[in-house]
Amino acid sequence: MSIAFSLDGSQIACGVFTLYEPSRDGTLRLLDARDGHTLRVVSCQGVPMAFSPDGTRVVIRCSGGMVRLVNSHSGDELARLFCGHRTLGTAAVSPDGLYLASGCGRFERDGTVRLLDLQCQRMVTPVLKGHESDVYCIAMSPDGRRIASGSADGKVRTWSAESGLELMVSKGHAVSIAQVAYSDDGGRIVAACGGDDTVRTWDAESGNLICCTSPAHDVIDTAGARLSPYQAVVLALETKIEASFDRHAIGWLPEGYYRITTERSGRTWAACRENHVYIFTLQGAPGSSS
Repeated sequence: MSIAFSLDGSQIACGVFTLYEPSRDGTLRLLDARDGHTLRVVSCQGVPMAFSPDGTRVVIRCSGGMVRLVNSHSGDELARLFCGHRTLGTAAVSPDGLYLASGCGRFERDGTVRLLDLQCQRMVTPVLKGHESDVYCIAMSPDGRRIASGSADGKVRTWSAESGLELMVSKGHAVSIAQVAYSDDGGRIVAACGGDDTVRTWDAESGNLICCTSPAHDVIDTAGARLSPYQAVVLALETKIEASFDRHAIGWLPEGYYRITTERSGRTWAACRENHVYIFTLQGAPGSSS
């Protein structure tokens, strides 16, 4: 199962699709993030990857390297596009909603990143090559001029969205990059690695490493790598919500979830387990354990 929050945190899109386990009912569901009730059901075989910044469109990954753009209010299909990959691993929509950055998925292993103009429905830069394996996560800078991609090769690469040139390579993670994000001011790049339980922060201009957490847990998944107040660490039997900067515990969830994600404030969380979506809200003053 895959889940995605709208930028304002009001909606959650969820769906199931893999080569081996298509969605049982062939649907994508849009949920109200406040109480989890279903806003609408879209008939499709695919999983949500991202909302457009204004929350009006959902990017859905389909088989064969195809993506669908769906109106989040009506459920109508707006476009069906080929992203250039045989399998699509990850995608992000630019802040202005005009471009889609995508990375190759499993079984392709060519390590490429592509940028698609959603209006003209064509590629706008040369194929971005450099990663040595699958691309697991992508983020675009707040001004839309840069693309950061994290790969199974343990590296974060930064590209110019205008020219397609590689600007820098950030190293240090021992295994696959699980998440990558820009800070709100675009000055820092944050990457999380579930395999060695580290979160590294680099200067987005110089590439200098600013800080790195030390290994502490046997981590299955992480979320909230963006410079938001909180992040989640998913363990085998439980999930810890902690402060992003000093990693002190804010709260605990009594299960280890398959996927977990959050919206910008880090107060509302959505997690997957056995084809169910669970929604949690942090309550109380920041820093409290409630």
